[in-house]
Amino acid sequence: MSKDWQRVAIVGLAFPFKGGMVALGNRLAIELQKTNKDVEIYGFKRLYPYIIFRKNEKITNKAEIEEFFNKYKLKIHNFLKSWNPFTWRFTAKLISSRTPDIVIFQYWVAFLGIIYGQIARYLKKNNKDIVTIAIVNSIYGKHKFYQKKSFKYFAKYIDAFIFLSEKVADEFNELNINKHYLIVHHPLYDQYGELIPRQEALKKLKLPEKIIINENEIDIKYILFFGQVKEYKGLDLLLNALPDTDPSIHLIIAGDFFQSKDIFIDMIKRLNIEDRVFIYDRYIPDNEVPIFFSAADLIVMPYKLVKQSGITRIALRYNKPFITTDTDILDILSDKCCDTDFIITSEATEISKAITTFFSDKPDDKNQVKRWMQSQKILANILSWSKMITAIDDLYKLSKN
Repeated sequence: MSKDWQRVAIVGLAFPFKGGMVALGNRLAIELQKTNKDVEIYGFKRLYPYIIFRKNEKITNKAEIEEFFNKYKLKIHNFLKSWNPFTWRFTAKLISSRTPDIVIFQYWVAFLGIIYGQIARYLKKNNKDIVTIAIVNSIYGKHKFYQKKSFKYFAKYIDAFIFLSEKVADEFNELNINKHYLIVHHPLYDQYGELIPRQEALKKLKLPEKIIINENEIDIKYILFFGQVKEYKGLDLLLNALPDTDPSIHLIIAGDFFQSKDIFIDMIKRLNIEDRVFIYDRYIPDNEVPIFFSAADLIVMPYKLVKQSGITRIALRYNKPFITTDTDILDILSDKCCDTDFIITSEATEISKAITTFFSDKPDDKNQVKRWMQSQKILANILSWSKMITAIDDLYKLSKN
């Protein structure tokens, strides 16, 4: 590992915000600290104006906040407001005063291009030796013209890039930007606690273990939809798939609703599956993550649009079987001669078919599940944090040459 860089600034969404991008940034900072780097995170005080986005973006439990800082000892400065250029300038000056060797920007949505571009521009002007690196989750989606313009402005002040999937690298190559980059697939989330016995988890969640079907008592099989509920995550597809599966298969939905919850309640009633769906409409703190994954027999991620999923990484960390539409997983496994039958298209019929196959007693289906679990183990070994740290080191050296 190169000793040329020691002080690191990370710019992105930071604790006590919720969500996958926060978890990624926190985890990166923790890993860098393990290599004896001096790390500071510069985050947002608020990402969206209250008039636009009224849902609480942050963790407010004081005990949870105190526990986090006591455990990880992270230095976090949350001053940025996306709509306020004065906070961009203030943050840029603060970072500059710390004279970091590397500034790492977390990029996942287009409007950050202007904010980050202004910060990086200031840093490059006032600190000639700083290396700027961007970890990019996505470049563009539906509104390509604006999103490309925003990213290209940001990219002018970035020395090198880390893309979390081949799909994002392909988007970058379309822009004809001649700068160094590496592809490092989203590493595992392994900061959560250990699994507990399934029976104990069900008890904590007040979930039944058995169901009566045709006068027979049968074990309930639980599938888990975990994380923030947003339109692109396809919960509607999973709900539409559920009636076509065995009635002993029940669904746990755990996470904040960023769509109208009433839409899904109406759908559940219309599909007549009220007794098969259990909803935990709230942010799931770190210490409860193992409970939900312990209760689940299968994790389902029916995303309509995704380049990589943090929930996949939690499932892999716990060696929990999953069904996903995550094409990033397909890219990783495509050259490993692995089984990919449980990487499916985002259609309700495909989802119900995959769920049925997973819980089937047929020998061929059992063998298919066994092959998929072997693929998951191979995948888990590939997605290491050491590769991310090595990539940062390599890009620093390339940028200095």
